[in-house]
Amino acid sequence: MTPYYLNVAAFSILLWSIVVEAGVKFCYQCNSADEGCGEEVDIRIQRWYNCGSSDAMCVKIINNRDGRRFITRSCLNTIESMTYYRMRIPYPRRHGYCLKGKPAPEIGTIKADSNSEYCFCDDWSGCNNGRSLKSNSIYISFITLLVVFLTARL
Repeated sequence: MTPYYLNVAAFSILLWSIVVEAGVKFCYQCNSADEGCGEEVDIRIQRWYNCGSSDAMCVKIINNRDGRRFITRSCLNTIESMTYYRMRIPYPRRHGYCLKGKPAPEIGTIKADSNSEYCFCDDWSGCNNGRSLKSNSIYISFITLLVVFLTARL
C-alpha cells in the first residue's frame, strides 16, 4: 500500500502544473543590476511576477552599450508600457524569436540604440530565465502521472 503522503504529493504536483499552465503567465522581472539577474536567473533570489493573463509573453532584452551588456527581463505588456522600449520593440513577437531592436528617434537625451536584442517566449511561466532548456506542460503532466501511477502500484 502506498503511503498517503506520496499520493498527496503526486496529486499536488499534478494539480500545480495544471493550474500554473492554465492560469495567468508569470515572468521574471529584473535587470542585470539586480543580484541574481545576469545571463541566467538565480531562482533562489529572483521571483516570478504576474503578467495578468494566460496569453501574455515574457521578454528578455539584451542591450550592449559602451562595451557592457545589460539584461532586462519582464512581461511584454509591462515593457510595452515604457516609452523607451515600446518604440524599439521589433515585430514579429513570437515565441522563440530573438530580434534586434528597431532604431528609434532620439528622445531628449536618450540616443537611439540598435545594439539591443529582444527575445520573446510564451511556452511556460518563467521562460525568460536565460536557460536553453525548455519545458512544457505536457511533459510535466506526463511525468507527474507516471509518478502517481508508480506510487499507486507500490
